[in-house]
Amino acid sequence: MLDTFTFTPIQGENIFGFNVLTRGTSDPATPNPAGLIYNAVITYDLPDVVWRPPIVNTKRAIVKNGTTLPIKFRLRNTSGLIRTGQNVYLLITGPQGEVARFTRGHGSNGLRFARGNGQYIANFHTKRYGLQTGVAYTVSVNDGCTGQALGSLTIQVFGKGTQQHGKK
Repeated sequence: MLDTFTFTPIQGENIFGFNVLTRGTSDPATPNPAGLIYNAVITYDLPDVVWRPPIVNTKRAIVKNGTTLPIKFRLRNTSGLIRTGQNVYLLITGPQGEVARFTRGHGSNGLRFARGNGQYIANFHTKRYGLQTGVAYTVSVNDGCTGQALGSLTIQVFGKGTQQHGKK
């Protein structure tokens, strides 16, 4: 039986290595050795996430509940800024687990990519997710092949429902 598979590694130096076990044969009908892949490994250099305003360059990473937060980032590897779209997704998690997932080209939860400047953007509409005020949420960019987080940061929601100065 012959198995095939495909993969889309992140741009950069990618190494696909495997070991082949060969068995010689003395049968004249099969003069070539038969091969069997018994170990396959894909190794590649994961890029760094470069967060873009408005989610960075502030004293506190906070967002008002009921608003839309544009989440922007770029990817950079040892060769510099990556200007081609990569197999990544944006994940927002909270104390109860996954809140939102943004993937490339999937409707309202789409992660858009600008070819010219290599920037990704997702619009996080906080009112759609029932977020809790005062709670920390993690925003992460993940590798689409392994699910590994390439970079993350924490945001906190404020606004309706918070108690300020002893008042409701």
